[in-house]
Amino acid sequence: MIKRDISRGRLAFFNKELYYSQRNPYEIRIFTTDGSLKMRIFRKNRFMPPSKVKIIGKETIEWKVPASSTFIGIWKDKIINAVSIPKYLPPKAQTVIDLFSMNGKLLTTLSLPEEIWLYYLDAVHERIYGTITDENGIKKVVRFRLSLQEL
Repeated sequence: MIKRDISRGRLAFFNKELYYSQRNPYEIRIFTTDGSLKMRIFRKNRFMPPSKVKIIGKETIEWKVPASSTFIGIWKDKIINAVSIPKYLPPKAQTVIDLFSMNGKLLTTLSLPEEIWLYYLDAVHERIYGTITDENGIKKVVRFRLSLQEL
C-alpha cells in the first residue's frame, strides 16, 4: 500500500505568528515564532471529508474527491480562508470563503458558485486579488474590496 503525503497548504504571517492552512483536510494551524503549535482550527462542513464520486459510462469509475484550502490571510484581526470545491460535489458552490475570529470562532461563510482563487491580500487598501473562471472556462484577474458590516 502506498500512502501519499497530502499535507501541502497555504501560509500567512501575522504578528510574528505563522498561519498554516492545510490543503486537505481543512485545518488551520497557528504557530509561534519558536515553532510551538499555538492553536488548531478544524472546519468540518458538508463538503468535508472527501466525497465519493461515481462517473458512469462505458466503464464506471469511482474515487474520492477532496475540497481543498486554497488561500489564507489576516485582515482586521480576522482570518480569511478560502476553499475550492470540485465541481462534481454538491452543492453547486465552487468556492467557500470563511471568516474566523483570531480565537478560531467561525464568524461567517460566503458560498460562491464561481471558481475563485485568491492570491494576494492588500490589508492596507482593503483589497483582495485573485482569478475567477467564468462559465466558458476562461480565467480572469479580479479585485475585490473588503468591508465589514455590523448587524
